[in-house]
Amino acid sequence: MSLTLTTLLRAMYPAFSPLQTKLHLAQWNGLEHPLEVFEAGDFDVWQAAQTARNFNRDFVVSLIATPSPDTWLFAGCWHVEGDPDFGPADYDTLVGRNGPDTYNYTLTPVAATADLSGRLNIRYIKTARASYRLFETLSDQLLVSSLMDAPRGTPRFRGYRSVRLKWRTLQRIIAERPDDWRTALSSVGGVYLIVTADGHQYVGSAHGEEGFWRRWSTYVETGGHGGNVGLQALMRDQADVTQSFQFSILETADTGASREHIIARESHWKHVLGSRSTGLNLN
Repeated sequence: MSLTLTTLLRAMYPAFSPLQTKLHLAQWNGLEHPLEVFEAGDFDVWQAAQTARNFNRDFVVSLIATPSPDTWLFAGCWHVEGDPDFGPADYDTLVGRNGPDTYNYTLTPVAATADLSGRLNIRYIKTARASYRLFETLSDQLLVSSLMDAPRGTPRFRGYRSVRLKWRTLQRIIAERPDDWRTALSSVGGVYLIVTADGHQYVGSAHGEEGFWRRWSTYVETGGHGGNVGLQALMRDQADVTQSFQFSILETADTGASREHIIARESHWKHVLGSRSTGLNLN
């Protein structure tokens, strides 16, 4: 017989009651992928801002959709502290945008279940569109599938074509220096793209020793602009715009490739994407 999430939570926290709990099935909301928000360490503040009074019970249990079919990551269990305030969202301030006013909840993590956060995978086949459910209606459908040794945090390197890093995640990678990212980004140079939330594009290149790793480290060291005049101007005009930066790799080249070759490829991508005429490239 499969172990249910309900049984596990009750064993760890006897006061847990499905009848007093709201289930949050966190998925793409049109702006963010919650798994990326979780990996950046911002899920708590992101979840606290709601467009409606979705957390109208004593507890909230949150599951985050993962790339694996029907597999959800247990983000945590929280106690809902009183009624929400209505106003600007703390998360919008964190990422530097002006979003609509929201219902801002005070959510206190249940310490007894904190060790499962980011480690526990749940199997659940979602058939309804609703993201907020009464926990008891799904209690027997939330099945424990696996428990990871360490919490899910900094994403693993999954190949150069899959690189798509939000600014906060890049900061975390550079600070923590995980072996997979450090080795991969130091092994090649090439051409990269920075995109802002409102669609501004900047094409740059990395060449020489330590390739992408060294170049992207300068962005973290300089607070986001990396010495680029166009990005510096944008950061002066838009406070906290750096928080919306997304880094990806357009093309790789061996670190032994000549500077002239990589600069030529950078120029090619500037033409292809129009980042000189409509973007942030000034040369």
